Amino acid sequence: MNIQHPIEDKITEALNNALKGELFEPLRGITISYHHLNKLEIIFYIDGEITEEVADRIDTIDTYFLSHMPENFKSNVRIIRSDEPNPIEKLQKWVYLRDFRSDIKGGSTVLNKNNKKHNDIGKN
Repeated sequence: MNIQHPIEDKITEALNNALKGELFEPLRGITISYHHLNKLEIIFYIDGEITEEVADRIDTIDTYFLSHMPENFKSNVRIIRSDEPNPIEKLQKWVYLRDFRSDIKGGSTVLNKNNKKHNDIGKN
């Protein structure tokens, strides 16, 4: 039986709130891994060149996320270029995965704490 710590719910909620209105086309996926209860590793997978604009948008997401976490909470953000159709690897949990079927219609998929899809979040 996998027991989830309450901070994991707060992390998922804070990341989903940070992503609202901040999803952008080259973003393929976001995966996270918990280190203890005060550190999070976040990988942003990008399809194409990692431009200054992309890095700035990811920094905005991380800053918003951290502003909703306890003061001693830390994040280690990595931005990895992984062009389609190369596979992308999950750490512990997916927070966002681009859904190609909904991308055709201009949508995206954000996963909640139970990795269930919310297709209405983050539509551009």
